[in-house]
Amino acid sequence: MSKRRRKGDSRARDWAKARRVLAEHKSRLLRRKGVVGVDIGIKRSEGQLIDGPSIRVHVAKKIDEADLHPNQRLPESIEGVPVDVIESPLIASACPRGSFQHRNTAEPLVAGVSIGRFGERTFGTLGATALDADGVPGGLTCAHVARTADEIRQRHQIGRVIGDVTIEQDDDTVDAAFIMYRDDCDWRAEVLNYGPTEPTPIDIAPEDLPFAVELVGACSGKTTGLVTSLSFTGNVETPSGPKTVTEQLYIEAHNCLVFARTGDSGGGVLAGGHYAGLLIAAGSPQSGGSGLATPMRRVLSRLGVTLADD
Repeated sequence: MSKRRRKGDSRARDWAKARRVLAEHKSRLLRRKGVVGVDIGIKRSEGQLIDGPSIRVHVAKKIDEADLHPNQRLPESIEGVPVDVIESPLIASACPRGSFQHRNTAEPLVAGVSIGRFGERTFGTLGATALDADGVPGGLTCAHVARTADEIRQRHQIGRVIGDVTIEQDDDTVDAAFIMYRDDCDWRAEVLNYGPTEPTPIDIAPEDLPFAVELVGACSGKTTGLVTSLSFTGNVETPSGPKTVTEQLYIEAHNCLVFARTGDSGGGVLAGGHYAGLLIAAGSPQSGGSGLATPMRRVLSRLGVTLADD
């Protein structure tokens, strides 16, 4: 057996052990004051990503260890798995109109533009072009951006409806909706300022982490990030209160100050033209604007749709 194969087997065992240990301690960690989520992911040390899995505890606000009561301090490791603490206040909501930084419309319609419910003043992002089970074209976004029976319009095109929400899935594992385009909607299977996309989603394995991706959001534009976990479980803030999410991709900003903002909800997370996920929540800019995304293969399966190509 080659050294490369042995190293790969060792990494797989390390990730499997970390998942087992977290499963045993997850409930206890989530009950701790200030904790908003947990996952298995890449650890940071002095700003650098360290190879190998760690149990990551996400908190709304990170407090200096010296200011914590001994009972509030987390151990450096649990059953031999390193523990990392990350400041991650996460928000899932559509964005007020005035928060958008740039005008982003497209004709023909492509993903990456801002969309919203007809008659309302908040917006999210059109993430991808898809086909329903009957081959009818439409767009993908978050369910908290577009609900079943909503009429959806592209921002800046007052009075013009592009489609109607016909499919919606919203629970702890997925937050997604399919907007069936109207007959007069001209579209392309492309992403604004990115280009054409492939109809096959990409799957990320634990051993691939950190995994480089790009986001095209209606608020942030095109940004770059690293997927550092495939298993975030915890709470995100929504207009109606905290919502529990499970097994989501956690993405950190890379070579940019902020990866995502709230108006980017619904945006496509891409790698090499393939979709990896659909953004559902963003962190505060002060904490680096991290993002949560649902794996795209799960989105497609739950909605019963496929990605379109030209």
